[in-house]
Amino acid sequence: MALDFLILYEHTVREYESDLLLKLELERRGYTVRIRQLLDTKDLRLFGKDKPEVLVASCMYDNEAINSHVYNNIGKCNKIVNLHWEQMLSDTQEEGDWFNMNGNAKRCVQTCWGKRTAARLQAHGMDAKNTPVTGAVMMDFLRPEFDGYFKDKETLCREFGLDPAKQLHLYISSFGYASMNDDEVAELSKMAGTDFTGFAKTNRVSMQETLRWFDEYLGAHPEVELVYRRHPSEWNSPALEELAKMIQSMALCGLGKSAPLPVLSTLATFRDEYVEHIVDKRCRAKQCTALRRYVINPAFCKGCSKCARNCPVNAISGVVKKPYTIDSNKCIKCGACKENCAFDAIYIEA
Repeated sequence: MALDFLILYEHTVREYESDLLLKLELERRGYTVRIRQLLDTKDLRLFGKDKPEVLVASCMYDNEAINSHVYNNIGKCNKIVNLHWEQMLSDTQEEGDWFNMNGNAKRCVQTCWGKRTAARLQAHGMDAKNTPVTGAVMMDFLRPEFDGYFKDKETLCREFGLDPAKQLHLYISSFGYASMNDDEVAELSKMAGTDFTGFAKTNRVSMQETLRWFDEYLGAHPEVELVYRRHPSEWNSPALEELAKMIQSMALCGLGKSAPLPVLSTLATFRDEYVEHIVDKRCRAKQCTALRRYVINPAFCKGCSKCARNCPVNAISGVVKKPYTIDSNKCIKCGACKENCAFDAIYIEA
């Protein structure tokens, strides 16, 4: 039986709970819904008898994203909705190409948190019918029909060692590039075709200043406990861990020593990303060269052979005017094939 909706998520901490709420509401209305992680192993039934009518994606900015989200998971699909998680942007980001959709992404339905996002996308060539203003999906848990879906403060404090008598201040980090070294930033810039050097530098300075302010504020407000939720891409943050340990070591009482526990606990909650890298040999951020896999989308490939002619290790084979294939065992992940493809037929499957 074919699905009505397939929802794909990228980051558990950013999307999964909101996707569950969306699934619950759609099922309440009588639709069949399934949730999958973007990089899950292919389910061939989704290309055939279980093929969804509508695919709901987390980020859909260009043809490469459509390759990764759509063709790699279900094949061709005419109804695509982008939940469009990244809408809190700087002026520079709003003016750039990346967040204003390119290629076939302009034909997808882009949910907009407010009128400003809708107006920006329309100004960059999108139809008004494809930019509905829905509000921020992640705030739906405040709606009365979802009352009781989330744990209350007492329960959370008990489970995570927080003091229920204190005010809990939640900070949701956006420092996704602060912990990347210069080589990783250079590699990301090369892969994306955009220079992220200045952005990464701004991230580092902003994080340093923010943590300095946290240190000052928490020292002046002992009635407050900070809960720091890292950005999904903050794999490792020495500065954040140093702040937490410093607060703990300098405290003169038990309550003071417990103050940084929320920060330390969040540093320990991203074990699944490490398991993916070490056990599953998979990098969902597509930043680890050794774990990338270059794939040719047969729906886009014209069989021009240009990729094969530019491959330095002869890892690509095929017949002219028919889709080519890449031998992953021979491929050295240099990216020459992708750079030389004029049809956006080659994408990275991490």
